Amino acid sequence: MALGPVAELTTRGRRWRLTDDDGRVLVEVVDDHVSAHTLGASTSGESWREVEVELGGNGDTDLLDRVEKRLLEAGVRRSDARSKLARVLGDRLPTPTPARWPGRRSTAGEVVLAYLREQADAIRWGDPAVRQDTPDAVHQMRVATRRMRSALQAYGKVVDRSATRALTDELKWLAGVLGDARDLEVLHARFTQAVDELPDELVVGPVQARLTRYFARRETEARTALVAALDSDRYLALLAAIDQLLDDPPLTRLARGQGRRELPALVGRAHRRVAGHVAVADGLAAGEERDTQWHEARKASKRLRYAAEAAAPVLGKPADRLVKQVKQVQELLGDHQDAVVARPVLREIGIAAHLDGENGFTYGILHQRQTDAGRLHEGDITRAWRRLRHDVRDLAS
Repeated sequence: MALGPVAELTTRGRRWRLTDDDGRVLVEVVDDHVSAHTLGASTSGESWREVEVELGGNGDTDLLDRVEKRLLEAGVRRSDARSKLARVLGDRLPTPTPARWPGRRSTAGEVVLAYLREQADAIRWGDPAVRQDTPDAVHQMRVATRRMRSALQAYGKVVDRSATRALTDELKWLAGVLGDARDLEVLHARFTQAVDELPDELVVGPVQARLTRYFARRETEARTALVAALDSDRYLALLAAIDQLLDDPPLTRLARGQGRRELPALVGRAHRRVAGHVAVADGLAAGEERDTQWHEARKASKRLRYAAEAAAPVLGKPADRLVKQVKQVQELLGDHQDAVVARPVLREIGIAAHLDGENGFTYGILHQRQTDAGRLHEGDITRAWRRLRHDVRDLAS
């Protein structure tokens, strides 16, 4: 069957981002003005305005609910259309079975599948946004990929783990490719800010210019590799595997049980993984082995956070509180890991500056500050972790 155009759409949009004090995206709101008409023997046209709200990687569901409430109060209503194309084509498209949003009485399977669908949608949104180099798109797509992978791992007794292992391996690959680009963005911004915060007399030589030269080539190479990955057969196979998972999910017997009864134990299991790494790290002297345990605790805390996020529709406020507390721990662990990663890069840049006849003084100061920052975060991590235990107990009660 020959393919042909069925509709033409024109969109003019405005975008707003709500960020925290550090500039990290909490919520993104897009206001689109759309005009469209069908193509073929008979045509029809219409225009409309739509508002899309996306949760950022550092936002939470409470904030999303507050934004939605404000929009509803302003007269915005939920759309019944699945997409712009579905709206203009109308009854030319088959009517799908509407997805059921989980509530307090939902089964464990319904809760987990709803979360997986949400992340699949975010990955699909991220694809064109990353290709167009939309700000924060790489981060958003990476977070959605990690959320899906973490949910499949944490809820392997709901969606059969043996049937999803290959998919989680591919999600890890995609997150890694996205991470190569994202990590350079984060590191470059971290160094730029650190230099800006130094007194002028401590910035010796063309430090910012060297940082720009160091990161520019690497960021370009990482972006080229990322777009190539999105164009690859491997990525297309990954998308097909996600569709297959959602169309025919390998649910277990436990998936038929009520979510509020079955899910707390699985969230608790994810909590114990973090606790194990925190306990080991606390018992080690400062050094590479201790840093490794903090890094493992960081990865495990992400799984715990996303597991609690997925369960929030049936577990309510205790799950929301746990998400907030885990997010604090996760951010502290992230700052610690960023400091660990930064040190060898600063050493490399400082050596290159020295070999080119420049003064490496400033890079030494930056290196020491990253070391000090890592040590400071370790105490904060331990204190934040102790506060979190109470929220896990509330979840099970």
